[in-house]
Amino acid sequence: MKRTLDAPFLEIGFYFAAMTDADAFATVARTILARGSRFIGAEGWRGPGKRTQPFEWTHGDELQMPLSIGAHQLQGALEDPDLRIMEISFDHIIGISKAPERLEYHSVLSREASLLDRHPVGILAEGEPFSGPYDPDRGWKPGKKMYTAFRELVLALSPSYACINVEAATYCPTDLHQDPGRFADDFWVNAGYVGENGLAAIARLSEGAYQERIGDGLYVSTYKYWNPAKINMDHIKSESIATEVGKIIAGRRSVRTLH
Repeated sequence: MKRTLDAPFLEIGFYFAAMTDADAFATVARTILARGSRFIGAEGWRGPGKRTQPFEWTHGDELQMPLSIGAHQLQGALEDPDLRIMEISFDHIIGISKAPERLEYHSVLSREASLLDRHPVGILAEGEPFSGPYDPDRGWKPGKKMYTAFRELVLALSPSYACINVEAATYCPTDLHQDPGRFADDFWVNAGYVGENGLAAIARLSEGAYQERIGDGLYVSTYKYWNPAKINMDHIKSESIATEVGKIIAGRRSVRTLH
């Protein structure tokens, strides 16, 4: 197995409104391990109180450092108050890549979001089957793996919302308020986050897309490789749905202000 993921990248992103960044990251990491993935390595930042310090982007003013921890030490490292684990590599998570797949933080937030909101957490894999020169058959097998992993993960984690993107990221509500068009075309939203009325509004907005009630939320897919009905929606229409749903998510942002 080669060591580095190749672009374009597929990301499954999770946002947890009620968890700190570090707790959300640790929860996803433990769930990945429980699904049978094998820990390979991790990178992060060390320093007093690092686990809970806010940050705007993952590179910041300091480099992530490889961490000398073994698989048996990972659970303790995830709770270390003086360590912020920024990235963990696993032998597989979705199982569609030729290199280890990763868990990491969304790379960039606005200053406002870094202080008032949560960092989405993302699983990174290779997205080549879903981009580039058109080949109608190459996306079916990895798409099925992606759908299965996504479904299992949202059931296990029950995040506020989750998104699937290629060469794009999952944004927090504060940054979606600035640009709701950043929201994903394929997503899952928790009824506990937007309310049953909000979920019903999302279902109405998503008419024509694939819809599936998964656990406590609704999965909407507009891309044929990522839903079992193989529904494929026009890009303009799918972007329109994403923007309107992005507005609903943005409405859940923190109402605090910076001084």
